Amino acid sequence: MPFGLHGNSPNVLRGYAQAIATIVRDRDKSLEIMRKYMRTSDTRVVQGAYERYREDLDRVPIPSDKAIKTTLEISRRVAPKLASMDIDRHMYFAPVQKLAAEGFIDKLYK
Repeated sequence: MPFGLHGNSPNVLRGYAQAIATIVRDRDKSLEIMRKYMRTSDTRVVQGAYERYREDLDRVPIPSDKAIKTTLEISRRVAPKLASMDIDRHMYFAPVQKLAAEGFIDKLYK
């Protein structure tokens, strides 16, 4: 089975994209949720984590080539057998690309 955001249902991908949009668009709600799960009331810690997390989010949830390369380098150190794996053969992002092409993701930010 290919690796990537293929999911068993387009609804999973839509939900994931909607969650990213909520994080980006609704700072207060995101901070509230992060405060709950981080189990801290330190506003500076929660806000700092939010800002860092938000900066790294891609509106279209497809990892960059750099992110994939970095992850593979780390993984190969832990599991050297991965060095011979043809990663391009296992990457599949067509469903996410389809959502983006249909305008679904853009609509979440309007």
